[in-house]
Amino acid sequence: MIFRFYKLVKLQALHVFILIAALSSLSSAQSNSPAALREKIRQSETQKGFLLEPAYFDLKNELGLYYANNLPDSAFQLLKNVPSQLRSITYKKGEVEVYRLLGISYQTKGNFREARRHFEISSQKAIKYNLNELLPAIKNNLGSTYINTGNYAEALNHLYEGLKKAEIYENNLVIGTIWNNIGTIHFYQNKLDESISDYEKMLTISKEDKDIAGELIAYSNIGETFLEKKAFGKALENFNHAFDLAQKSKNMAMQIATSKNLGIVYSKMNEPDLAIKNLELAHQLALRSGNKPSNSKALIELATILEKQKSYTKALEKGLEAAQLAQEMGHPQLIRDSNEILSKIYRNMGDGMKALESYEVFKNYSDTINNLEGEKAAIGLKADFEFSKKEFDYQKKVLQQRWLLFSAFAALVSLLVIFWIVNRNRKRARKNNELLKKQNEAIEKQKVVLEDTLSQLKTTQKQLIHSEKMASLGELTAGIAHEIQNPLNFVNNFSEVSTELLEELGQEIKDKHWEDVNAIIKDLDGNLNRINEHGQRASNIVKGMLEHSRGNTEKSIIADLNALTNSTAKLANQANLALNKGVKIAFEIQLGTDIPAISIQSSDISRVLLNLINNAFQSVEERASKNSEGYIPRVSVSTKSTDEQVQISVTDNGMGIPETIREKIFHPFFTTKPTGKGTGLGLSLAYDIAKAHDGDLKVNSELGKGAEFILSLKI
Repeated sequence: MIFRFYKLVKLQALHVFILIAALSSLSSAQSNSPAALREKIRQSETQKGFLLEPAYFDLKNELGLYYANNLPDSAFQLLKNVPSQLRSITYKKGEVEVYRLLGISYQTKGNFREARRHFEISSQKAIKYNLNELLPAIKNNLGSTYINTGNYAEALNHLYEGLKKAEIYENNLVIGTIWNNIGTIHFYQNKLDESISDYEKMLTISKEDKDIAGELIAYSNIGETFLEKKAFGKALENFNHAFDLAQKSKNMAMQIATSKNLGIVYSKMNEPDLAIKNLELAHQLALRSGNKPSNSKALIELATILEKQKSYTKALEKGLEAAQLAQEMGHPQLIRDSNEILSKIYRNMGDGMKALESYEVFKNYSDTINNLEGEKAAIGLKADFEFSKKEFDYQKKVLQQRWLLFSAFAALVSLLVIFWIVNRNRKRARKNNELLKKQNEAIEKQKVVLEDTLSQLKTTQKQLIHSEKMASLGELTAGIAHEIQNPLNFVNNFSEVSTELLEELGQEIKDKHWEDVNAIIKDLDGNLNRINEHGQRASNIVKGMLEHSRGNTEKSIIADLNALTNSTAKLANQANLALNKGVKIAFEIQLGTDIPAISIQSSDISRVLLNLINNAFQSVEERASKNSEGYIPRVSVSTKSTDEQVQISVTDNGMGIPETIREKIFHPFFTTKPTGKGTGLGLSLAYDIAKAHDGDLKVNSELGKGAEFILSLKI
């Protein structure tokens, strides 16, 4: 029994832990590279509303799967807030998966207690949400954590339970994965032929499904088993297959494992230089990816080779580092193996006390690991599985036979029922035919009446639409005619007066009344200025109408509203100061916090703000010119956000807007400004721009106290 115990210890020391989550997590399901996934996630985060879509979290979980196997710290960072986000959108499948991925990450780090806790949470949620098809993979994950801590009986319980469920759902990938882990336990129990048989089942399934990750791990485990059987040639052949696949698939975890395996086999073949080269590669890759179990194992093998070469100082350094990692993880096999080599190194260095301490740790963990209950459980549970599988097949066949009998009986009953129904319907059909004929005649008459009515309705509709268009066109035409008629009247009047003055000028020149000549010239100059002024006003009306009617081709962009509001307000204030009207205005900009960037046409929004701010300046200047005693003109611009929209407010303490005309101020050509001071198109244009952005423009005002214009834009 003592010899068998030691043999089991040696077997476990040789076997590489291929129970990394790369296989058990079904990594072959990935169809995208990590770089491609990161780019897809980045693009998704720029799409409004996409962050709450299940597809976004599927991308995160897929990248998390790669990180969990290779870069666990990156996985924790990527997935730390995902569980709560998934609960908020009730994406149950994603929630089950993310807890499983966190468990895989902890397993890669060597924290098996936390790994098991997260796998249990994932299992409970799968049962609660009735997602039983996810349970086989989770059970496999749980089994792998128990293997890593040496509890083979509990590991087999979970593995065979997962295998039964995987058979039911015909999930070949999980079936192959579980056979791999069962093969690992058989390896530890020194059942090498059974172990190879289990691994070959997994290899066959992986090849059929073109699962590179599964092939890679199967080749690696078969190689280790041949290594234990001292068939070094076959071991090297399988390890080289695995190494080539690991590089081809860029699987970091398996590059570590296969490099370590090649180091071990070269060591057995008395090729120390090649062995050290491959083990150092495995150590560096494991260190880079944070894979503590593989790192510790590589260091143990390096220490073993260096001890044989009598490089005791370097061997001690590697052995102590391996022991520290194993102790941090609470990994019984690796604690045992590292202390075994440390005991030899200390003994060769002449430090008997430390050699004895290390040997005691080695012996204690060897006794703990040697649990015969695991071997018995393997035999019993395997027999139970075979029986359950046969029972399942038998029940399936019985069910099929019962279903055929039931189907035949149901068909006979159906035929009888159909025959009875056909007979009954024949009798009813005769009676109903006459009734149907009468009903069809009535329907035809109603159809004619309805078609006539529909034709009349369509004609009436066309007339109403035409009338409405003409009414709108008439209103708009009247507005344009009225606005342009005023400056044209002035142009015509001053032109007539100027014509008369020119006649007088000719007469006065003949009479040589030079003082009168100068006066007439002065009047002519004034008339021409007024003609130009009113001509410009007519031109401005036309320009405003063109601007009001044109479509904007500018593309919407994600813009910072605070920055846009700040720059536009400052520009308007500087322009007002440049006019130097002698009115000192208190101007204030208040920008709210947490104002989100939204998609807008920035030039249009800037045009709206300039119009509103300039109107506010004109209002306070008008009030200041009428009553300046004790009055301080004030204009302020502010921003704030709510759950659904961003608001930009322009407030003044100017003249205010009477309630009677408040509803008309956004109509084309309606203005409260004095004649010649505005076209009445500015606020109409601003209102149309707000509506084009799916927003709104409102006004709050009290006559004599000022006005507040509020531009609202949806987030």
